Amino acid sequence: MLLAHKNTAKYKKAFDCAKPAIKLDSFIVKNTDDTLNEKGAKADLLLTGYVAEHHIPFIHINHLAEVYQKTFSDSEIAKNLQMKKTKLTYITQDGFAHHEWNEMKSWKFSRNKIENGSSQGVYDAVKSTLTKEDVSMSNILGFASDNYSTLMGNKSGFQKLLINDIPIVFTTGCVCHSFAFCSSHAVKVLPSYLESFLKGLTSYFSRSSKRQNDFNMIQSVAGTKEDKISKLSQTRWLSRENVINVIIEQWDALVLYFQSEAKSIIPLASDFPVIAPENTPEEQNDEWRLFRQYKDIPACSKSIPEFWYSIRNLKDGLDRSKLERLSQFITNLTVLPHSSVCMESIFSQVNCTKTKFPNRLKAETITDRLLAKQAITRKGASCISWEPNAKLIKDVVDGSCHRRYTRRLNFKKAGVNEDDVDIYEIDN
Repeated sequence: MLLAHKNTAKYKKAFDCAKPAIKLDSFIVKNTDDTLNEKGAKADLLLTGYVAEHHIPFIHINHLAEVYQKTFSDSEIAKNLQMKKTKLTYITQDGFAHHEWNEMKSWKFSRNKIENGSSQGVYDAVKSTLTKEDVSMSNILGFASDNYSTLMGNKSGFQKLLINDIPIVFTTGCVCHSFAFCSSHAVKVLPSYLESFLKGLTSYFSRSSKRQNDFNMIQSVAGTKEDKISKLSQTRWLSRENVINVIIEQWDALVLYFQSEAKSIIPLASDFPVIAPENTPEEQNDEWRLFRQYKDIPACSKSIPEFWYSIRNLKDGLDRSKLERLSQFITNLTVLPHSSVCMESIFSQVNCTKTKFPNRLKAETITDRLLAKQAITRKGASCISWEPNAKLIKDVVDGSCHRRYTRRLNFKKAGVNEDDVDIYEIDN
């Protein structure tokens, strides 16, 4: 009966009237140009990030975009890719570096071009930078550098000039360089039987795999880390450190010795008056004793600064921090400089940037290229996993990067220092 009703003229007429209406959004034409422009801008930014991270000379980008266009001929993004050396330059300097510099203003300083390389010249440049940024010299807690006399000289070096202005500032030479010299010379003044002991011990194990296996079994029974005792080398000082570390790990008596030396924290606090809380040595010492006896501190995988900061959350019955002063002091200790490894890393990056192609780069150009790389690496990403933020994409799409680039060129041609111009008023 139902099938028969389906074939009647009355049903067919009613069915045609009940067909769904055309949706309203079908009349709206979507603007695909904006989406395509944003995708193209993202491609430009990713290419720029790749060049910055791997220190590739800018001149190579001229042909790379054309290769992409031929390789990915079916891609609309590749067809519209117009990346040349000039565009790569202003995206790096007026896109990446511009935004990274704005973020850095509140937490880090860039390098200044120093005309006079003497101790006084370097010190004057640092003071000038701090004054320009309205930062008081008294905010300096510590200074670390390599052991070059210009920086660490006791009579006229940078550290001496700094101490003259800030008597309680903490200064130190680079421990990495210092240890290299100390390790090679210190063994010469030690009793000769100590060196003979190390050589005999390492030779005893390095020449016999059976002895090494037997020693590993003893380490397993004792519950210590199974470190292999390598042969002592005279040319690599780190090998001596490794041997000594293994011996120390097996020497339980030394653990008791260091624990006995750590009964009071007052001597340590007195060495760092610049960061120790004022008039609280006894309170710190009481908290140190309490900390050593505390058995409820949970084990965690936090970094050293995070751990010492977290212990201030331990409360007493009145909801007061039990270890606040101790936490504050030890956390402050972690911010003191201890080496110049970070600067050595930057020097290495500069050497990678200055290949035989771009061998005469300006200081500003090198700074901007390093900032572009830092914008990616400080987020824990690489040029593959990094995602451009909305501000960068917008700057490329609406031409803000190019306008800043053109403005810099005009200032340069006119002999005007960009720092003397109110850029905010120009942009608005």
